[in-house]
Amino acid sequence: MSKNFKDRLIVSIREASRYDSGNLTAHVAVLWPDPERQWLAIIELLQQEMPELLVLGDYDPEKRTGPAIWLKCMVERTLSQANWDKSVVPVIYLPGISKNNLKNLQNADPPIAPLMEYQYTGTLWIHRNGKEWTIPAFLQNKEEGMGLNIAQDNETRDASQKVLSKIFEEPDISYPSHVSSDFLYQLLFKNEVQSILEWMSKGDEYLTSMEPEKQQVFTSICKNKYEFVPVYKNIISITESLGMKTGKWAAVWDYFIMAPGRFPEIINLLEKAKPQGTREGMFAIPDETWPQINADAEEALRNALEEIARLSPENAVSAIKELEKEHGRRRSWVWASLGRANLAQSLAYLVTMCEGMEQNWDATSVESLKNWYTEKGCLVDYAALESLAVCKSEKEKQAVKIVLASVYTPWLERLTKRFQKLVEENPELFTQLEIKSAEDECILFVDAFRYDIAKHWLEGLNPKKYKINIDTAWIPLPSLTPTCKPFLSPIAERVSRESNCTDFRPQTKEKKDLTTFQFESELDKVSYTMVRHVSELKRGEKCWMEIGKVDQFGHSEQSGLVHRIEELFSLIEERVQDVFAAGFTKIRIVTDHGWLLVPGGMPREKLPKDHIETRWGRCAVLKEGVPSELLHLPWFWNESVMIAYAPGISFFKANNEYAHGGVSLQECLVPVIDIQAEGAALKRISMEMKWTGLRCNMDIHDAPENARIEIRTKHTDEKTAITEPKLIKGDGKVTLFIEDAEYENTAAFIVITDLNGNVIEKRQTIIGE
Repeated sequence: MSKNFKDRLIVSIREASRYDSGNLTAHVAVLWPDPERQWLAIIELLQQEMPELLVLGDYDPEKRTGPAIWLKCMVERTLSQANWDKSVVPVIYLPGISKNNLKNLQNADPPIAPLMEYQYTGTLWIHRNGKEWTIPAFLQNKEEGMGLNIAQDNETRDASQKVLSKIFEEPDISYPSHVSSDFLYQLLFKNEVQSILEWMSKGDEYLTSMEPEKQQVFTSICKNKYEFVPVYKNIISITESLGMKTGKWAAVWDYFIMAPGRFPEIINLLEKAKPQGTREGMFAIPDETWPQINADAEEALRNALEEIARLSPENAVSAIKELEKEHGRRRSWVWASLGRANLAQSLAYLVTMCEGMEQNWDATSVESLKNWYTEKGCLVDYAALESLAVCKSEKEKQAVKIVLASVYTPWLERLTKRFQKLVEENPELFTQLEIKSAEDECILFVDAFRYDIAKHWLEGLNPKKYKINIDTAWIPLPSLTPTCKPFLSPIAERVSRESNCTDFRPQTKEKKDLTTFQFESELDKVSYTMVRHVSELKRGEKCWMEIGKVDQFGHSEQSGLVHRIEELFSLIEERVQDVFAAGFTKIRIVTDHGWLLVPGGMPREKLPKDHIETRWGRCAVLKEGVPSELLHLPWFWNESVMIAYAPGISFFKANNEYAHGGVSLQECLVPVIDIQAEGAALKRISMEMKWTGLRCNMDIHDAPENARIEIRTKHTDEKTAITEPKLIKGDGKVTLFIEDAEYENTAAFIVITDLNGNVIEKRQTIIGE
């Protein structure tokens, strides 16, 4: 038996007109009495399926409605509008008329009197028990109706009438074993919780936008399940229920915290609705729901962090851990996702940083120190960056800088001085670096790609998409771009080891100054092409690409650089995908140097001007014969040139947070990364598209087998997909549909991925254009 309400209703009504041709004459008409007008809401919809359905009422032939005399003419088929099949028996719907009204022949109402004969020459569509069909009865009846287990309360009875149009029009409703008013109301409000939040946000405007029937249902839901009447003058007390999470309001709160940005008005209401005083037991005021409680806690945390400046590094670490016990829970509160608990967020990174600093390092050799740093030490550096990156206001940044200056800076100083001591004892580590020939087909140079951030970026890549290997390399000293960039490039063998030191920039073996122009010229001589745009990529040709402005941002924005890291990550991943989309199967990522970031400023190392030949922030060439106790090491590109280095993490100028050019693990140890995507495309994919409203029709050629296509707001992030992925079939024709109209006229990307999820083609588009 069909569970489709519309189908069952039509079958039941038409079955009433059936007769035994051996014993009876055919029915002239079927009368449908409905004293409570329960079925009125779907009559026009039902007429679209049953052209033989007529209605007693005011004359309106287009709606197949009219008085009794007109109905009799229609039954006799004397009017042209009676165009249903001759084998079909007409049905007359009688709103407000009961079965008893039809039986009362002596006192018949004039409007129905002409129709009363049809109860004898025709039949009635009524229940087997002789009563008129009601909606709950039809839903429950097993023989003719839906056979559902319906709750017998008045609320369910009322609900069945209010949702009648919905259950009539919806073909595939999955009914539960017990149908109650809650289930029926959910058919109109599939997410009643969202509707309540919408009303709280928009007020009467939201309510009046509904049809009257739906307004009634919404009001019933609010009264019966959530114990409030949707009258906006009571919004503060209603919001208090939300914040207290009483009863079913807990589900409303849980929905709100999943997407609080959709309901900014509710945040303002919560700020006004917090109960005064204190409550205990089951009436206790929850901490996590009220923005005032979080704001007060955030302010207290800021004050506590600022006080850490008074403590020793050891006591500061203990204080940070205690603060975590008190404030860590706030990271799970909704206010953290709204950027209102940034210091609580920062605290998690500060704890990670402190735990890393408490671990002993093996400093017996440069090699052992390097191994410790690549596994554990780099995590301290990255946690320090992240602790500052989550801060937005100047007050927040200042508080975290105070902590970093008290805890991170001393650790960084100790580590750097130990490293410098080891290098001083074994300078050949940097003077005897091996120059290697470059044979990689595609090399991506990422400016100032420090080891810790490179490692973190790799952790975010999907291992199912890529084969990844990260290695390390020591760079030439000093750790400056002019000195270091050529070393890991394809032109390293063409650079002179007897160069003149002009701003630490070497020359080629032909004595040409290695300017940016000359660097590109040298690339050409070793069969590499400088590629400035992805459209210039050609599979089979060796290429060198450059991206990133970390060094530029570091010098100009100082510790503000931390807010640029995620931007860099997106840029690198986009470029990697571009390379693979162009047909390359492997890419090597190199950089020039790392850097130090000391929030609050590096200690200044004074260097008299009359002692200086050339000076940068952390290194200098001193005039010949000038006495100095600074660490001196040979310049890589000419060992006869000795360069002096700032001790520890110091700087030759004041008030600087960002620098490189010195001797530290963070500056001198760089990543060398190889990435493979075996499923990359071997040729360009052509794509033609046409928008019709929110529907995008595409014609795709040269896509590999099992390729899929979808639309994303960010082509590098599969989580931003706004359509379901579709397999590209042999004919290449695909249609994608955007369900949310809010995306119309916004920018997006049509993305094609291979079997492993690698982006092998992308095309920017404006949705709907």
